[in-house]
Amino acid sequence: MKNKEIQELMIFMRENGVVRLDLKRGKNHLIMEQEVIKGDQVVFMKNDEQSIPKNGSFDDVKRVMAVDGQVNSSSDHSNDVYLVKSPLIGTFYEAAEPEAPPFVKINDVVKEGDTLCIVEAMKSMNEIKADVGGTVIEISGENGKLVEYDSILFKIKT
Repeated sequence: MKNKEIQELMIFMRENGVVRLDLKRGKNHLIMEQEVIKGDQVVFMKNDEQSIPKNGSFDDVKRVMAVDGQVNSSSDHSNDVYLVKSPLIGTFYEAAEPEAPPFVKINDVVKEGDTLCIVEAMKSMNEIKADVGGTVIEISGENGKLVEYDSILFKIKT
């Protein structure tokens, strides 16, 4: 199973309130569970009533997901600011290497497809690219710090 598939499953689980996923595909067996917060308590769900059936395939999950390609970003139409959001939980890196210059700085002009940062998850380096062209007006991610799924990383004025 590829990292991209696992990331899509993580997004699916979070967006749809799925707390447990048990998926077998060939020789691969993947079990993912997430915490549910109720009031001040964190509850780790173990029941199967909210699970995807064990005999479900990844293709079945993808059909349910109906990902439209805009999972990690959204637009603030009131002032033409595009929000670049983290597609996964991981560590934010502003550059490819510790001594390298950052991919972008505030007031840099970026084109669609330009690399903005890297989010590392499970030893996998995931380049976050600009979905739109414009000027970087805010960088919310902090180098070497954890970013949450769907947290704003950049604001780009289009």
